[in-house]
Amino acid sequence: MENNLQRFNALREKAKTTARETMTITDFEAPQMGVIRILGLNRPSTKNAISKQLLKDLDEQVESIHAQGSSGDVRVLIIASEDDNVFCAGADLKERRDMSHAE
Repeated sequence: MENNLQRFNALREKAKTTARETMTITDFEAPQMGVIRILGLNRPSTKNAISKQLLKDLDEQVESIHAQGSSGDVRVLIIASEDDNVFCAGADLKERRDMSHAE
């Protein structure tokens, strides 16, 4: 068990993290496998409620990975929360209040 923990900590030290307004994007190099990408939802004040911007950012990430197909580096995609107390509250109802029917 300790050996696996040591390996994970070594991967974490080499991870590349990019922060966006709505999420963090962390790439772990997985030896002989490619990249494990974690999208960490990061809207703690709304319990990660899905806003238009968060939805756009998620869509961009998923479409980018999809467009690369099997030739891309990302082999695993994990959607997680940066808030230990909640994953996602669902749609951002406060934002939806001001949206048109089409939106």
